[in-house]
Amino acid sequence: MRKGLLTNVMQLILLTATTTVFAQDQYCEKPAYSPRKERHMNCTDALGRRQGVWKTYNYYGYVISEISYKDNKFNGPVVVYYATTGKTREKSNYFDGKRDGEYTSYFFSGQTNAEGEFDYGKKVGTWTYYYNTSGETRMTGNYVMGKRDGDWKYYNSKGILLKTVRFKNGETVSTTMPLKDPVPPPPK
Repeated sequence: MRKGLLTNVMQLILLTATTTVFAQDQYCEKPAYSPRKERHMNCTDALGRRQGVWKTYNYYGYVISEISYKDNKFNGPVVVYYATTGKTREKSNYFDGKRDGEYTSYFFSGQTNAEGEFDYGKKVGTWTYYYNTSGETRMTGNYVMGKRDGDWKYYNSKGILLKTVRFKNGETVSTTMPLKDPVPPPPK
């Protein structure tokens, strides 16, 4: 009798614990190809929408992305990696499925490729693009609501100004080329 009562109590506790876990209406599973020691779980809610941070791995166990979700939309930090090396390829932030905030992309070598900022999916503010080989600035300029605006400066790989292009609302207004070799005035 006592043993049967103990068994029934244990079953009741297990049933309560099980319903508590499933009461959250969340399903979690370990990402495919993740290393054994990795404890991260990708989760979906009762409607099948991705929630929280999702990690994806390549066949060799390298993380290739870490994406924050809320209701199946990107929401929060997102980091993408090169699949063959595991080095960072891109860092950005999202809000309600659109890029929002600081953005940086990297070359395969690890040097910065581009950096700037997004405002709800549109490029804004100063953006700078770099050369892979030298790390020098390739071009820099401003975006206003996703369109180039103002002076954009273009440089060669040694950092020498090649031209300045003025934009207004995404349209080219003028182009200015600096003098290559200023000729000194002739002697008197």
